[in-house]
Amino acid sequence: MIYTQLNASHGQDYQQLMLMATQESPFSWITSHNEVRALAMPAITEMLDHSQNESLIYIGVFTAEKKLIACLSLAFLMQHRLKHKATLQGLYVLPEFRRQGIARKMLARCVSRVSHNTAVIFLDVEVVTAAVAARQFYRQEGFSCYAFEPDAIKIGQNFYGLESLRLSVN
Repeated sequence: MIYTQLNASHGQDYQQLMLMATQESPFSWITSHNEVRALAMPAITEMLDHSQNESLIYIGVFTAEKKLIACLSLAFLMQHRLKHKATLQGLYVLPEFRRQGIARKMLARCVSRVSHNTAVIFLDVEVVTAAVAARQFYRQEGFSCYAFEPDAIKIGQNFYGLESLRLSVN
């Protein structure tokens, strides 16, 4: 497996993974499957272009055959009064590659990256309450709940809560 920071050249691969994720696991992103389908490629490549947005890093995992199988993004908050926090978003691993430690390794890379930024004290993530495996994963990695918002998102006719989890990193 090849772990790397995604860039604009990975736009097509990232969009395909997002399409699979939002269809197979609608709780992986707040963005819906239809919204991902509607995203134009220039918007995706700009999103992945670290030179355009230094505060958002996308980590990807590729197979030896160069297939993108997993991703996780890390956002650094840029406002002076919020620089003590970073946020994880959009963790997803294709089903056939789960239970191999891929998510754990991506998370470890993000924690390492955050730990090198002495301004950051907390690493936060919001998880849809219906995503039981994701909530359990983060808790196993040392995150603890600091807030809960009921009925935070609506998918179809159903409402779901968001659990805010935090890890102290520095």
